[in-house]
Amino acid sequence: MSTFSDGYDFFVKNTVGGNAGAVHGNNYVGNVEKKISKLAEDMNAFEGFKTSSDKLKGDIAEYWHADSHNIDAALKGKTAIAEVLRSHGLGSVDVQIEDKGYSLKYYKDGADSAKQQAKSFYERYREYLSQTQQTDGDISFEQYLKNSNVKNDDIEKIMHSALYGNQGRLIPKEQLEKATEFLKRKITEESTKRPQLVQKYQETLDFLTDRIQSSKGTESIPLTEAESRQIANLAKNGKFDPKEFGFEPKELISDKYIFAEALKAGLSATVISAVLSAAPKIYKMFETLIEEGEIDKEKLLDAGGIVLSDSSEAFLKGGISAALTIACEAGKLGELATTLNPSIIGAATVIALNTVKYSIQLAMGRMTKGEFADACMRDMFIMSSSIALGMAFQAIMPELPVFGYLLGSFIGSMAGTFIYNTGYKMFISFCVESGFTFFGIVDQDYRLPDDILNQIGVKTLSYDRIETKTLKFKTLDVKTIETKQIETKKLDFAFVRRGVIGVNKIGYM
Repeated sequence: MSTFSDGYDFFVKNTVGGNAGAVHGNNYVGNVEKKISKLAEDMNAFEGFKTSSDKLKGDIAEYWHADSHNIDAALKGKTAIAEVLRSHGLGSVDVQIEDKGYSLKYYKDGADSAKQQAKSFYERYREYLSQTQQTDGDISFEQYLKNSNVKNDDIEKIMHSALYGNQGRLIPKEQLEKATEFLKRKITEESTKRPQLVQKYQETLDFLTDRIQSSKGTESIPLTEAESRQIANLAKNGKFDPKEFGFEPKELISDKYIFAEALKAGLSATVISAVLSAAPKIYKMFETLIEEGEIDKEKLLDAGGIVLSDSSEAFLKGGISAALTIACEAGKLGELATTLNPSIIGAATVIALNTVKYSIQLAMGRMTKGEFADACMRDMFIMSSSIALGMAFQAIMPELPVFGYLLGSFIGSMAGTFIYNTGYKMFISFCVESGFTFFGIVDQDYRLPDDILNQIGVKTLSYDRIETKTLKFKTLDVKTIETKQIETKKLDFAFVRRGVIGVNKIGYM
């Protein structure tokens, strides 16, 4: 039962914090890389297209804004996802995010892009007639709306309404100022000439933007018209490389993102550690309640203090291991660091922090040299066992990466504790028999215990402080000397043996 308890405690105090942080950091960087790869995939999907870059740039802009937004969401750890709908219906949405739709227009200048965004249903109807070489008699405006599945309860009202309604009106970055000026000028002009057209221009002005945004604070990267044509040329040849446009984990993952994710990982490790640490104690409390009918308040407070202490350590280990994992995998610590296994980073973090803690205790005299060496070797051995089985279970259960790894780590901690304890007993037995000190780690104490010294007639003196008093001489009175009979005592034999009298300390017992 002691081995199980030791293994469980090691798992809660060490493995959970380090591994939870490392897994969180690994998943974070992996998600950012996945979104960057999606951008490259979407762009290079246009390889072989014969469409001119001037026409293709609109499609390029759609994927740019959707994918760059999703990269930003991954960097900020948010769940908002933008999607290119590729719908070609009347007034359809180009890019959808949450409950917000965006219409994208990438024309040669700000006025032209704004004019396209402000287009009304009736203007689109006139374009349709022109493109299909039809006249008003061939198909009426009302029939056109019906064929396009647009509700037409009030023909007069919908005729001059903006085609894109409440959608965001996204245009090239450098055209935003000119487009705003154009819309304001049209609003002023039409307010006296054709007031019925003012609403569509005002709506377009209200929703005009150069990026898509979500309610979670995520947004896309603005794109110029020239850049959209440049990317279109690269995409048609399958040569779009995200790195050339700054999409690289090393450049994108800044210190503030690392800190934010480290905080999240620390909090997650705290919750997991608190639950695992409290579970056996809660069980014990219920057992006591059933047997004795009451719970000892002092024991309950002590248990709460232990859980709080374990959770605090888990927060520190989880946060630091997550930060180190993200920094390594993002390439901020050099290319070689990107090849490190997250589990190794988590384990190294735990061992390093524990060693610092043990060193402080050793310096303060709360731990002996032997205890320090034993604690460090114990941590390294059990952590190695935990990592090995954690990775093995993760390979067996790839669909459950976090759970599989933690399950394997738990079993590894138990197995490592059992093997270490068994091996330690054998090692100490060898040192008892041979007197081996293992380069000073084992303390071989050859002093006889006080009880043995007392048995053989050697008096020992134990004192905290000696106080001397003034010596006074008294008169010596000589009295009659009386002799008493001398009695001999039996001769007793006491056998001593050597054994363990402390952590890594052997002496006479």
